[in-house]
Amino acid sequence: MGLLPKMTVLVAMLLIAFLGGFSVVRSDPNTNVTNVLCNGDVYANDDPFAISLAYVVAELESVTSSRQGYDSRNISPYPNAFAYGHAACNQNLTSSDCTTCLGAAKTAMFSSCDNRIGARSVLVDCTISTAACKFEMLALARCIQGCLEVYFTMVSDKENQPSKSALHSKSCEASQCVVRSDPNTNVMMVMCNPNVYANDDPFTNSLAYVIAELETVTPNRQGYDLRNVSPYPTSLAYGHASCNQNLAASDCTLCLVAAKTTMSSYCNNRIGARSVLADCLIRYEQYSFDD
Repeated sequence: MGLLPKMTVLVAMLLIAFLGGFSVVRSDPNTNVTNVLCNGDVYANDDPFAISLAYVVAELESVTSSRQGYDSRNISPYPNAFAYGHAACNQNLTSSDCTTCLGAAKTAMFSSCDNRIGARSVLVDCTISTAACKFEMLALARCIQGCLEVYFTMVSDKENQPSKSALHSKSCEASQCVVRSDPNTNVMMVMCNPNVYANDDPFTNSLAYVIAELETVTPNRQGYDLRNVSPYPTSLAYGHASCNQNLAASDCTLCLVAAKTTMSSYCNNRIGARSVLADCLIRYEQYSFDD
């Protein structure tokens, strides 16, 4: 009879140990970097945006772990140069480890994107993003030749979202939509995957194939839009290129060359990258994607 209480205690201890392995709360944040994305534009050290950005990042790092769901969005209180922020953690982390993870995400972001007006750092267990505009960007309307150039964003807020007709009237009349011969190659954004490939990696040939085809074939496609994939199964590369449909075909080519050059300058030997110019974009990845 004396054996039964001992067995009961032993079983209870085993159950506790077993169930402990399935504990929801974790204390080991995975801070491996998934990707870091940087806006191509930079701000000066004396720009008011620097103060706004510092405010946003500090608040995200300190407040997110105390928010329900470990998810926080904020905006700086300085109207002369707004900064917007977003941070989130894996909900299975402890509060302190959420803070630790965000600290690592911040470090990774500023290491790759110092003085950039927008950036995103994605770690396995958390993410942090900053920008000079709202993140819920659905479209960017741009006037074409013969019109005053106007840039503005549409946000997800239904009350503040302009209709398509409003966008059209704000930009220009359809009768003014003529073929252009001056591609706008101003850089809007460049995003680089932080992971690199070696020069002797089979991905090198796949990427070269994809980029060359995007550059030469896109201007001949209806709508100036092309998605492709390399024919080498050992290491696939996926690509996408697109041009403003109001460009001439030759100028679509010129714009894509500029986008490729910009992308190579910022993202040499990266396994994924995107270059967005005012009149065209080009992107490649190691996986299939939809923009």
